[in-house]
Amino acid sequence: MVACPCALGLATPTAVMAGTGAGASNGLLVKGGEVLEEAHSIDTVIFDKTGTIMTGRAVLGERMEFLNDAPDDSIDPLLQNLPDGVDKKSIALWLAACAEMNSEHPLASAIVNGAKGSIGGRFA
Repeated sequence: MVACPCALGLATPTAVMAGTGAGASNGLLVKGGEVLEEAHSIDTVIFDKTGTIMTGRAVLGERMEFLNDAPDDSIDPLLQNLPDGVDKKSIALWLAACAEMNSEHPLASAIVNGAKGSIGGRFA
């Protein structure tokens, strides 16, 4: 029997993508094919207190805004065209939520949901 090497070259990455995609749609993030290959040897799973076990989804916890300490004149051009409700305290969160609002990634959803709760979801 003769097999085409192209079939093997295409089948393996396709299987890895299908596996990581199925995991992601169920909230399980897998960092690449190598991790997926080694998953068969897992015999213990340890969870931390991120809230993902209890809620089933990632949530935005604590955040630090470095612009809070910046003088107002150094970021004035940045503050001129912000929507209502977005101020110096929440500009980084607003920008991150704008960048992630069309993403289907679970961590992107956590950022967008956190921003909606914090600044009311005013995204451009």
